[in-house]
Amino acid sequence: MDVTILNPIAATPHLSVASLLRPSVPRVSPSPEALREVNIVELAGALAELGHRVQVVLGAPYLGGDAVVLSDRLSVVPVDTVMPFPFHPGLFPMTPGLLRLPALREADVVQSSEFHQPSTFFAAEACLDRPAPLVVWQETFGPMRFPGSVYQRCFEATAGEKIRAAATRCVPRTSKARGYLRRLGVPDESIPGWVPTGVDLTAFHPRTPAVEPRTYGWEDGCEILLLVARLDPSKGVDVALRLLRGLREDRPKARLLIRGSGPAEADLRRLAEDLHLSPYVRFLPRLDRREMADLYNLAAVVLGTSRNDLLPFSLIEASACARPIVATDVGAVTDIVVDGETGRVVPLGDEAALADAVRALLTDADAAAALGRAGRARAEAHMDVKVCARRLAEVYHAAA
Repeated sequence: MDVTILNPIAATPHLSVASLLRPSVPRVSPSPEALREVNIVELAGALAELGHRVQVVLGAPYLGGDAVVLSDRLSVVPVDTVMPFPFHPGLFPMTPGLLRLPALREADVVQSSEFHQPSTFFAAEACLDRPAPLVVWQETFGPMRFPGSVYQRCFEATAGEKIRAAATRCVPRTSKARGYLRRLGVPDESIPGWVPTGVDLTAFHPRTPAVEPRTYGWEDGCEILLLVARLDPSKGVDVALRLLRGLREDRPKARLLIRGSGPAEADLRRLAEDLHLSPYVRFLPRLDRREMADLYNLAAVVLGTSRNDLLPFSLIEASACARPIVATDVGAVTDIVVDGETGRVVPLGDEAALADAVRALLTDADAAAALGRAGRARAEAHMDVKVCARRLAEVYHAAA
C-alpha cells in the first residue's frame, strides 16, 4: 500500500511578538540520520518495515526545500507554506500546494494530523477529487483558548463538512480525543481504537547510563530529578525550580537537570540564582537520542510540570526507560502515567502535592523501581512505535 503522511509542522516554534509580526521558520537541511529520528518519520519507517511504501510530507522550511530518499520504501518530501501572515508556518501552515503534490495523487491512503489544520482541509480537497481515503490522527480534544477558538469556529463553519466527507477514519491519538471527534460530528463507526504516539523502544530502554553525577560537576550519590521541556511558561519549569528548593531542606543531595531551550531560558536562569540553586541545577543543550536515553536512565525521578500540554514525548520516553514519573494532571498525561501504577499524577497547581509525591519516591527506592517497571510494560503494550504502526496499518486497510 502507498501511504502519504502529512506533518507540515515538524517542530514546535519558539514564538515571540517579533516572530508573529515577521513569521518565518529558518530553512534547514537535516541529515538523513537526523530525519530518521523525527517522530513522524520514525513511524513511517516502521510502516515501511511492514511492507508499505511511505512518503512523509513536511513543511519546506523544515526540510530545506529538497526531498530526501531514506530507503526504497521511505522518502520525505517538502510542501511550500504560503500566506505567512497571519498564519505563522509553525502554527497554521497554509499548504495549498498539497492539491498538486504527487505524493497525494499517488497514495492509496492519506494520513493527516488534526481536524482543524489547514493541511487537513487541503488533503480533504485532494482526496475527494481523486477519490482516496483520508485518515485523520487526532491529538487535541478541546477548543482552543481565545483567539484560537475564533479560528476553530470559522474553520468548522467553512471546512468542517468537507473534512467529515473525506475522512474515512478519524483515529484518536489521545484517549480523550474520541469524545471530541464525536462532538465534531464524526460518526462512531469512523472512529477506531486509540493509537497514541509511539517511540523506538530499542533506543529508549532501561540500561546503565554512560553519564554520572560527576558529568555535571556533582558528587556521587546525588538524587537527580530530570525535566525535559521547552523553556516556556506553559511548561512550568519554574515549578520544578521551587520544588527543588523545598526538597533540599530535607534531601540535600537533590539535584535538577533541565533539558530544553526556549524564550524563557534567561528568566529561568535568573530564578535559579534568586532561589540560590545555581550549584544544584544544570541547563542542558540539545542532545542526540543516545544521550537522551542516558539522561533518562540517570534520573531518580522524571518530572512533568506543565501547565498546558497534550501528550508529552518526554514522559513516553521516560516510561520506555522504566523511570518513575511525577506529573501534573494536564492534557492527556494520564494516557502515559497511570497514577499509583506507573507514576504519580497530581492536581495542576498543587505544588505541595507535587513535592510530596517526589519526596515519597526518593524515600522508597523499591516503590519507585516498581512504578518504573510498570511504565515500561505500558510503553511496550501501547507506545512502541512498531505497535502503533501495526495498528495504523489496520486502520489504513479498513479505510481503503
